[in-house]
Amino acid sequence: MKILVACDNNMGIGNNGELLCHLKSDLKRFKSLTVNNIVIYGRKTLATFPGGRPLPNRHNIILSHSKEFVVPGASVAHDFDGLIAQVNFLKREYNLTEDNVFVIGGASVYEQLLPYTSEILLTSIDKHFPADSYFPDINKDKRWRIESSSPVQTDGDIKFRYLRYVRETKLEIRPIKVSDAGQIRKLGLLDKALTTAQIKNLIRGWYSYNPTDKLYLIYRDGITYGMGKLTYPLLTGDFAVFSTSPLDICANPANRKQIQEYLLKTHDDIYRLDISTSVTDDITTKSPLSACANNHKAISPHTPTEDGKETPSNTFSAWTEPYVTVTGRESGRRHPAMMLPVLRPELYDFYAAFIPFPPYGYIVMKSRPQSPELELVSFWRPDDLLADRELRDLAQMLKLTLPEGFPVEVAADAEVTYSRGAKDELQDRVREIKQYLAGSIATPAAGKYNLQGSSFQKQVWQQIARIPYGQVSSYSEIAAKIIPQNKSPHRYARAVGRACKANPLPIFIPCHRVIGSDHNLTGFAGGIDIKNHLLNLELQNAAKFYKNKP
Repeated sequence: MKILVACDNNMGIGNNGELLCHLKSDLKRFKSLTVNNIVIYGRKTLATFPGGRPLPNRHNIILSHSKEFVVPGASVAHDFDGLIAQVNFLKREYNLTEDNVFVIGGASVYEQLLPYTSEILLTSIDKHFPADSYFPDINKDKRWRIESSSPVQTDGDIKFRYLRYVRETKLEIRPIKVSDAGQIRKLGLLDKALTTAQIKNLIRGWYSYNPTDKLYLIYRDGITYGMGKLTYPLLTGDFAVFSTSPLDICANPANRKQIQEYLLKTHDDIYRLDISTSVTDDITTKSPLSACANNHKAISPHTPTEDGKETPSNTFSAWTEPYVTVTGRESGRRHPAMMLPVLRPELYDFYAAFIPFPPYGYIVMKSRPQSPELELVSFWRPDDLLADRELRDLAQMLKLTLPEGFPVEVAADAEVTYSRGAKDELQDRVREIKQYLAGSIATPAAGKYNLQGSSFQKQVWQQIARIPYGQVSSYSEIAAKIIPQNKSPHRYARAVGRACKANPLPIFIPCHRVIGSDHNLTGFAGGIDIKNHLLNLELQNAAKFYKNKP
């Protein structure tokens, strides 16, 4: 829900039951924002309205502790649970969302409901008035920040502007327990006619008959926010659908992202997750899932346009069938809803590039945002699976894998495939690899290392990085440069070999230049054939890199 409030320089909002001032443009804005929507306020605020009557053309909810208090044309809530239950009912009844719920006063109501709001639309009046009621000073609360500010406006001699505050909060989610039935009933998350005992039976029955599916409680700052259901509609097991009550919880992009991250983190089997949510302007005109649409046109419910925006397909943008709650009970109403898909790799926080390396498959690079160092370079052979889960999922999304997980056949003229946003970050490193494979440059410059490994491994990698282009060194020779002089290097040769195998940046740290003491190629993480190919490449081109050296 949102708060609508007008404050002076001292956060004053009223005096003797009256507004501090009347700004015509602000009153017009108040009306345009609240007409046909839900407004929540207290008894004292009601008394300030014309004739002491509820606001026309709004869904009025008045807070009062008195059980006998009744107002024609309005609903009355006696506690927070009752308020949320009525809000959820009105949202379902009239196809409204959290963006249609406004708290409009007075001071005690603002204070009580501030922890439950996500946005404040504040008219900041640049003047000081006598006041006896105040709005909490949110500028001292680090959880609130100003998202936008209008230009300064004037009404007579009064200057003011509109500020939009948003709250930084973390949505939390956990599996529902039978003991949550009472809270679910109080908040009206299911059919209001259901008793607590009936809801307990529904939860038990759901877990008994649908062992693979899950019910979740969604809460924020310790306050219950809603509930959700995770189901697997297909037999494949890697595709899941998540729906919520209220439906609009996931209409908020921040909420949606937090829920996606939680579900994908706690369910390793899910590759594609579809989120059921109400239709909002944010979703239909600005969606972060363009990559999903571009790479999965056959299955994605989004069709990207030339400007990068997405339009829901007819399958999902049409009015849904009668709204179904998480327990499957029909409410008999129709809601504009849609499914938003996310593929696991879209939430991975990394960049990757797949460099064609025929006939040996691909060379794969991986890095993290805001980090200049490469995290991983690996060889993805035609007969092998990617060991890195993140890269494996990404390759599947980019259509680089066969059904068995092996790479698709690499054409001789194949282009480099980048993950979203990776080209700007990795293209210089990719160019160096391609130039190295073409014999145009010697060892690519890896830059600063931020390698994860033991002290011994790091010493081995440092020595390997010093082996000149076109030359080789044995495992024992590497060991001799690291271990104490009274130790036998031959005894440490195997340890050097293991460090070579653990090298996260082959080619940049050229472990292919390390061979056996008998000049056999021995092991190589990418395969002996690739090691042989790289050494022959360097032998053929070494002369031109050293011809000008003494």
